[in-house]
Amino acid sequence: MKQGIIVSAYGGKFVAAVEDSLFNLSPRGSVRYKSGDVLPGDKVMFDEATATIEEILPRENKLPRPRVSNISQIMIMASAVEPEFSPHLIYKTLAYSLMYGIKPFVVISKIDRLEDLSAMEHFRVQLAQIGFEVILYSKKSKIGLLNLKNKLSRQITLAIGQTGVGKSSLINLLDVNFKRAIGEYSKALGRGKHKTKEVIFLPYSNGYIVDSPGFSSLELDLFKEDIAVFFPGLSQAVGKCFYRDCMHINEKGCEVKKMIASGVLSEEAYLIYQKLFDELQYKNRRFQK
Repeated sequence: MKQGIIVSAYGGKFVAAVEDSLFNLSPRGSVRYKSGDVLPGDKVMFDEATATIEEILPRENKLPRPRVSNISQIMIMASAVEPEFSPHLIYKTLAYSLMYGIKPFVVISKIDRLEDLSAMEHFRVQLAQIGFEVILYSKKSKIGLLNLKNKLSRQITLAIGQTGVGKSSLINLLDVNFKRAIGEYSKALGRGKHKTKEVIFLPYSNGYIVDSPGFSSLELDLFKEDIAVFFPGLSQAVGKCFYRDCMHINEKGCEVKKMIASGVLSEEAYLIYQKLFDELQYKNRRFQK
């Protein structure tokens, strides 16, 4: 029996890596029955002679979109232009990461196409105040690349973001041997064209960088009650509001309002919180049709 990590799972085919060797595997029926689907990132025990997965080892974490496991950090990629810079989507994706207990950081690409970086710097400081790193990056000038390389070293990093933000371009820049297909940005559609079709773990600097299909929108599996906990920065308010179930909207004695007044949380971030709150349903109404 050997232990490996599933680095690719596409079309019912599974590839496990053991150091520098790759093995094409199929899960034993009992494994599917007991553990459900095998996911990229799963640590498995397999029989080399029969090429069958015999056991899925306990997972540290599991994401539903993209469907992966055992991720140590999430790299949220956004672009300064094309697709349009969206703080709303960044905060939403940060909340998604926190919901599953995975530490995120943000990379903003294509900054060489801006004449003035003051808005990006303002956003970077805004997130730094609540504990999230933002790396400003340019493929053309290589700004931010060294910082990124250090951040990715010895980690299993999931790259996630809108189609067209430059995930595959960055991955190819990290290692020319990766040769990930690069999509084009469509001005007519206002978004990128999908090129990455599968989740794949690419070995990098004693860890992995995980390429995944881009998206045009991200649906959060959250209730209104949840966003009050998982929205970036609001964990500092847990247990401090006058009402234990405070939604941070109109309640008296709300700690979040104090955070805004003291500058810990920005007004812009709170406006995004309100918009996300409006998108979600209350827990007791979630399944009512």
